[in-house]
Amino acid sequence: MKKRIKYSDEPMMLRVVPDFLPPPDRLRLKQSRVNVTLEVARESLDFYKTHTRGGRDGYRVLMQQLLDLYASRYGKSKAG
Repeated sequence: MKKRIKYSDEPMMLRVVPDFLPPPDRLRLKQSRVNVTLEVARESLDFYKTHTRGGRDGYRVLMQQLLDLYASRYGKSKAG
């Protein structure tokens, strides 16, 4: 077993950082969601699955975020 190193003789430089995060209930806005069935190309699905950090539904979240971002960006430019 390796001997644990103790760093007790070094000075510690501490500073208080102001709280800059919103409260937890405002971190992600609740939006109503609708379940949809969507067919995508195998290559597209493989792309999203390889770019997620794991988890069963990681690629779905990534696809939802992409669709939401696209709709929020281009949906506002249409003056009806």
